[in-house]
Amino acid sequence: PENPNHWFYKEWIKKHHEEVDLIVLDSAVALYRVDDMKSYKLSKELRKQVQLLSNIARKHDIAVVITNQIYNAFDDEGNNEVKAVGGDILEYTSKVIIKLERGDEINQRIATLKRHRSLPEGRQVTFHITSNGIV
Repeated sequence: PENPNHWFYKEWIKKHHEEVDLIVLDSAVALYRVDDMKSYKLSKELRKQVQLLSNIARKHDIAVVITNQIYNAFDDEGNNEVKAVGGDILEYTSKVIIKLERGDEINQRIATLKRHRSLPEGRQVTFHITSNGIV
């Protein structure tokens, strides 16, 4: 059965899609980290939510941005790999992945393209976050 919240969002978007250009889901799995749900239940619900957003984006030509947390995973030999919280669901379902990192300067950020269907991986842009906006 469909989650009642998903139905509400779909109905709301049907009526208001011309007023919406962007949907942002910040910290996609943050609430799941504090929930007691089992891993398979979490994965299933997250997959449904991402699919809902994907369908809305395609059907109504609305950009969707999903942010997620990451962590360092070390293997037995001490090698470090950065992984997404919540597993691979967001990685596999995302069309574009951009990694944001702090730069060496105060308020500096570096955006690195990790996945895009037509642009090469590794392209970077550096910017600063200021009280006047992004420079």
